[in-house]
Amino acid sequence: MEQKKKDEWMGLPVNEKQLHDLFLGGKRHPAMKMADIAMKMKRSPNQVFVLLVGLSGAGKSSTVNYLFETNVAETSELRSETRSTIEYTVKMKSTEWRIPDLQLSIIDTPGFCDTDGLEQDAKNIMSIKYFLESHPHIRKSYPNLVMIVLNIQDNRIEGESSNFAKMLKGISNVNAIDNRNPNVVVVLTHATSIA
Repeated sequence: MEQKKKDEWMGLPVNEKQLHDLFLGGKRHPAMKMADIAMKMKRSPNQVFVLLVGLSGAGKSSTVNYLFETNVAETSELRSETRSTIEYTVKMKSTEWRIPDLQLSIIDTPGFCDTDGLEQDAKNIMSIKYFLESHPHIRKSYPNLVMIVLNIQDNRIEGESSNFAKMLKGISNVNAIDNRNPNVVVVLTHATSIA
């Protein structure tokens, strides 16, 4: 049995077979446990996927730029910039977990309830659905996190028939929300403007 070195670095296994082979080979590493938990929760074992959804103008693309600490997504004060579902990926390493090949993907989606109307909202839902169903790493799993980005000053969020409620109903149809292992977080934007 191979002894684990204290400073050993290891890439994340990409599937159950690779993880199983590592266990059989005597490997023991924190990355293996994380990958095993991710697979049991129907998440990607070797990449983190964050799906951003929200009403138009909520600040989804600005949130992408904030998370990456650089301007990768176009933003505008005047109109919604994101017209299709776009994935931004950054590769990094974790010295704490000794993993050299961590990948974080932020999936930016078009805003709902913009001036293009309900037909465009339906196209947005289909864009997200197609993206998730055709993505090689998450088509059989869930995003690790679904961030619902919400402008705290937006008046389109109140009531069962609000634009926000309609957006939530649409998102529930794209197989992104995991009811068994919750993966939804609400992110409030423009909070400094209410102080």
